[in-house]
Amino acid sequence: MTVNDNSGTNVTDEVASAAGSEIEIALPDGNSFSDTDNVEVILEGINNSVDAGQYDFEVILQDDEGSEVDSWTSRYTIADRNLDDGPRYYQGETLYTSNNATNNTQFELYSVDRDSGDYYLGDFVEPVGFDNGDNELIDTSNLEGDYVIVDTDGNVYDIKKNGVIGDNHNGDVPNTSNSVLTESIFSVSVQSLTASFEDDEVESETTDLDLNSNRQDYTVQVEADGLNDETLEEDVFANAENLENLEDKDGVRFDVNSDSASIPADFSDVDTGDYTFDFEVTDTDAEASDSISNIEEADEDATVGNVQPVGQGDIAVVPIELDNTDEAQVFMGYDDNGFNMTMDVTDGDEDGEVVLEMNTYTLGRDLVGGNNGVNLTAADSIGTADDSDSVEDVIVDSGEISDPPLAAAAYELNVSSVDDKTNEFDVGSVQITEPQITGLNSWAAPEDDFDEIEQDDPSSVAELVEDEHLTEQDEVAEDDTLVWQIESTSVYGALEAQNKLGGHSDNYEEAFVEMLNGTSSIASDDFEFRMTQEDASANYNAYEVDFTATEENNGLAVVPDQANSSLYVVMDENAIQTQRVEEFNEDTKGSVGSTNSNPSDFVNADGDLGNYRNTADDTYVGNFTFYDDADIVEDKQSLTDNVQFTDREVHFDTDEDDLIQLSAAADQSVTGTTTVAPGTELDIRLKGSGTSSFLEDPTADVQSDKSFEAVVDLSERPSNTTFEASARGFDDDYDQEGRIGDAVTAGVDFNDQTLDNGAVTVDSVTMSEGGFIAIHQGDASGEVIGTSEYLGAGETEDVTITLDSDLASDQTLVAMAHMDTNGNQEFEFPDADGAYELNGSAVVDSATVSVQEDTTTEQTTEQTTEQTTEQTTEQTTEQTDEPTETATEGGEETTDSSGDGAGFTAGLALIALLGAALLATRRRD
Repeated sequence: MTVNDNSGTNVTDEVASAAGSEIEIALPDGNSFSDTDNVEVILEGINNSVDAGQYDFEVILQDDEGSEVDSWTSRYTIADRNLDDGPRYYQGETLYTSNNATNNTQFELYSVDRDSGDYYLGDFVEPVGFDNGDNELIDTSNLEGDYVIVDTDGNVYDIKKNGVIGDNHNGDVPNTSNSVLTESIFSVSVQSLTASFEDDEVESETTDLDLNSNRQDYTVQVEADGLNDETLEEDVFANAENLENLEDKDGVRFDVNSDSASIPADFSDVDTGDYTFDFEVTDTDAEASDSISNIEEADEDATVGNVQPVGQGDIAVVPIELDNTDEAQVFMGYDDNGFNMTMDVTDGDEDGEVVLEMNTYTLGRDLVGGNNGVNLTAADSIGTADDSDSVEDVIVDSGEISDPPLAAAAYELNVSSVDDKTNEFDVGSVQITEPQITGLNSWAAPEDDFDEIEQDDPSSVAELVEDEHLTEQDEVAEDDTLVWQIESTSVYGALEAQNKLGGHSDNYEEAFVEMLNGTSSIASDDFEFRMTQEDASANYNAYEVDFTATEENNGLAVVPDQANSSLYVVMDENAIQTQRVEEFNEDTKGSVGSTNSNPSDFVNADGDLGNYRNTADDTYVGNFTFYDDADIVEDKQSLTDNVQFTDREVHFDTDEDDLIQLSAAADQSVTGTTTVAPGTELDIRLKGSGTSSFLEDPTADVQSDKSFEAVVDLSERPSNTTFEASARGFDDDYDQEGRIGDAVTAGVDFNDQTLDNGAVTVDSVTMSEGGFIAIHQGDASGEVIGTSEYLGAGETEDVTITLDSDLASDQTLVAMAHMDTNGNQEFEFPDADGAYELNGSAVVDSATVSVQEDTTTEQTTEQTTEQTTEQTTEQTTEQTDEPTETATEGGEETTDSSGDGAGFTAGLALIALLGAALLATRRRD
């Protein structure tokens, strides 16, 4: 506070005192003012009301004795913002401006219209009346858009200079080229606001309140039913910026400095219950609300998930499920098996799970001598599947175990609270099993698939198997991919440890090679993998694959797949390096002969070059051996398998004239076999020769039996044209001559008929290449219910086909002409023997086949009755006329023909048979 006299001299000396809403100013001794003196009182640091508006205050002047001499009332103005802070304001704000340029208090507020970048005076909004102190508050509650203040003469009011610019614009505001005029226009927008807690439910914990608006800087007032101002201030929003408790109204307020703000909301010391929070911006009409439930905090808990048995020396995977906590202590082992370990685990991503990975090969020992000074301790043997989770404070109470790796046994697991070790959550166990070394298998894949296999992703191998690109083979063609599958446990922990020691970042082929060639500080004497030429030339040592040179030649990848007990050694045949070696020394486990340190010399050749060569056309024996001094197996165990490396060969199927015989039609098949891996896509080329030059380039996928079929459209090619077939990437020795003959043709004539003893008759069939007639039920795509014998080329009439079963009712049958595609004169559709086609559709004819009702009984009965009547009448008449003759001549007793005698029965049977025969004849007619 400052009090100045007439000359502006400060005459106060800390004499002000405040009590509630009153301020008392006492002049020091020796200072006095007369009635005519002007006194200036300046008050600083006053906390104004949070609400904009005009406020009155009373001034009382007292003499030395405290008696009132004079008093008067003054007014001061509070706004949300000054009008010169713009140019954008928000609806509901109260704006302050003053008029320093003129005493003319007649001003008006007009809207401003925009048109192609120009501004024009719009509609009258309201008068703007400055008070005696030339102060004015503008209420924006009903404003939205662009505005300008003008006097009654049309002069623009300069909000930057608090005065009139002075030019009469005759009712319009000039365009934006006049920066002063542009700055005199201010905009009012509606503020948006949304509020939401990140969690709908909390357990006496901290969450975040997200406030989003189209405005960056504003103050928000918060209230919540059931929570007093003290709780809001000291607990929930204690960390909010410029937090203030509103003494004269409910709630608190704090500043928001972003259009997308996240405010901590702490419910740790808040009573449980459901709460609705109401948020209001203090200077606009923007408001929002959100609800949250603070529930009773649940007890901490943890469980040990399903722990699969793990081979000795492999990596144990231990899932720990955490509930209402993100940390726990894990204990493993007990005194009886000489191993005890504790560790603290933390769920970093709060997904409720920590999956531990325990390397049983390195647990209980310290390893030194890694590349770049890398050493491994027991703590480094424990990791997590998710990098966001962590393991800390690993303590192995038993120190280094006497005979690592960890022995095959059951190791107890115990999970408890970090804060209270006696609070045990769950128990489990890790079962380390004896090694299982079961198989060595060779697989082959197309050459391009070598780059598709990812060393840290075993599923990349599984996908190739699923796509039939990786198949078990004992032959591998030149340039293809060889994959050795070592089916064994107890190798993955050592490989992972060397991967870390060597700093290889999951480049497992480097760790694998270091373990084979003896440069690793671990596992160098544990196992060996070798590939040796089976039959060496006379007086020569065998060739053996140098894995070090092959890896440096970018021809090696190693994929550990512990989940399936498989270690995949992937080799690019084109980059495999071999050299002659001395006899392998199992005592020293000597590696391949001398090492060529210059990778540029590791080239493919049929003979020696720089001491190296490729696999040539030889058989190699793969040998995986686990040695008994590895402290994993009691006795040495070996697995072997052979693989034959072959040239890239392709052989086309031909006819007896050694020609590929095709027709001038669509969908012609070029077939054959090859030595390359199944899944390989072959680029077949058919090049016309002679005067009919053409080029067709169909593709074919090699099948699991190494056969292939390329389909090509030759319908536009002339008949009797020769061509040469070849496969790109294969030696031209395998090129094959071929000929395009006449297009295959066929015709079928199948008329409506009645089923005859379970058979139908096709009236005529014409097939240029011979084949079969198949009867399809319903339509051409229906089930095959009958097939003819093989029919030779040309026309065949009256082809009778017995159906597989009787028809239940009249229906449509389709006769379809089928080729004998494999020439074995046996119908093998749909695997072979496709249909003859005309213009892309199968050659067929359909007929309605009727099923004749059984009328034999009816006709026999009618015939029998008729014949019986006639016969009886005739016989009776004859017997009546000549009874004596009959009896005399026969010498026998007369028999009445109307009875049941044997002679009558035989006659009826004969008549019935004749009737049936006549009926069958009529049906054929």
